[in-house]
Amino acid sequence: MEFTKDTLVKDILAKYPDLKGKLIAMDPRFKILDSPMAAMLINKATLADVSQKAGVDVGTLIEQLKKMI
Repeated sequence: MEFTKDTLVKDILAKYPDLKGKLIAMDPRFKILDSPMAAMLINKATLADVSQKAGVDVGTLIEQLKKMI
């Protein structure tokens, strides 16, 4: 799977369900993925959206994801 800023988070987590826990362990700012609000918004959220909410550069996030899989 290729990761871009427009990749949907739901697609990534469907293919790699363990990534959510790894992201949270990597940086506490990704705890937003476990919030009740995230459960409602995850279907439309892109990597750019999540990186912005977490305050992490999207390029850095993509590189970290590649290393985790």
